[in-house]
Amino acid sequence: MPPGPFDRRTRRSRCTRCAQSHTKCSGHHPCTRCQARGILCVFPSPVTTETTIVLHTGRHLTPATYGLPSHKSPLPRMPSPTEPTETYLRCFDTFIQRNSFTGGDPSFLADVQSLAKTSSPSSPSSPSSSTHLMNAMLALGAMQAHALDPDRPRAALHFALDAYARSISDLRTAVAEAPAPHAGILWSTFFLGLFELMQDPSGQRWLQHMVFGTSRALTAIGPARIRSGPLRTFFTQVRAFEVCRSIIFNDASFLATPEWVDAVRDMGERQLPEEILEIVALCAGLRARTETMIESLETPSEGPAMLLPLAQSIALEGFQLRATLDDWAIAATLIPHQSPEMLLATAYHAAASIHLSGNFDYELQHWLEMGMEVPVLAPADVLIYFDTIIRSTRLSLKATSLSAVLFLFPLRVAGARAHTKSQQNAVAELLEEVKERFIVGDAILSNLRELWAFR
Repeated sequence: MPPGPFDRRTRRSRCTRCAQSHTKCSGHHPCTRCQARGILCVFPSPVTTETTIVLHTGRHLTPATYGLPSHKSPLPRMPSPTEPTETYLRCFDTFIQRNSFTGGDPSFLADVQSLAKTSSPSSPSSPSSSTHLMNAMLALGAMQAHALDPDRPRAALHFALDAYARSISDLRTAVAEAPAPHAGILWSTFFLGLFELMQDPSGQRWLQHMVFGTSRALTAIGPARIRSGPLRTFFTQVRAFEVCRSIIFNDASFLATPEWVDAVRDMGERQLPEEILEIVALCAGLRARTETMIESLETPSEGPAMLLPLAQSIALEGFQLRATLDDWAIAATLIPHQSPEMLLATAYHAAASIHLSGNFDYELQHWLEMGMEVPVLAPADVLIYFDTIIRSTRLSLKATSLSAVLFLFPLRVAGARAHTKSQQNAVAELLEEVKERFIVGDAILSNLRELWAFR
């Protein structure tokens, strides 16, 4: 019999990492185990369903829970053509122009606008969007309008929350009726996730949209269908977000599986910015394997001898990734100027280099006990990569349209290696800037400040 709403078994007292490894958790945030390993500690909400795409509305996403003044009459379901819909659609365009997810021009915007103009699915062979996509765009546009002028009456925030709720409701219906996720559904889940990054300081609701919405939908679609057409356009835009989710939360991504790696390579986009995303996904997958092995080593029933073949395989893969990162760095020196794409890729390369070292040096005693060499960086090299992250991120936020949220991963890695006050201030300053645009940056900054307090 499944547990009921008052069953004590439904209470969660362990963080995600401790629950996955079936180990004892201190219950604090961050927990003792995650803090010792320098990883992000997350206490997830209970998941009660296992549908292909799970949508979470969240009680906080209403005007009442934000303490906003109530309206005498409810907002109309579809606003008038000129006010405020057109205004918020223009603000949505502004948001997209100011938040590049790849460093390139937002060429996908025409496809999204075309999908949003269709009010109902046309046919299985040419699926189109429902009103959920338009409302997701309006929600983002209204949030952008509120961010541009927060001192004005909070009508824009009211409208954003209302449009978000309508989009969630319509999207549920579309998911239930669609035989398979199509481009309109995928874009809606992505935009709703971006809305959460601007609204939810914990990042948990964005994580739910990514894991149970966007990522699960892409997995269901399969790698073959993203090689061309609208799905390829979508995949190109969200790939960096999936990579960031995977490595920030130490969770292996489907992008690291052989079939997806091969599919992306066959797309023909083997430029340096695309290559570094593949490397980062592989580093996240290696970390997941390493954690499983370390947890087995810490189990009394298993000793180093039994896990030696697995340890050798992990160490070998680590050296291979280190060589790939070194080759990437050499190739990057041949590029004459720093484009936005390369600024982002440079920050990701430096962060991946530190992260790969941390995969081994955080539990170095286990590797030493097995007498095994591992690809750890010298402190001087870590400092060089730290400075590269700070420099690339600062320039990107100042001089490019790259979305600030893309730098949560490198800043989280840099923060874990910030030992001096000046280093910590540099990371905190940049995260404060990210937080001004995406409130989720506060979760990363708070976690790092708790980590720094113990140093």
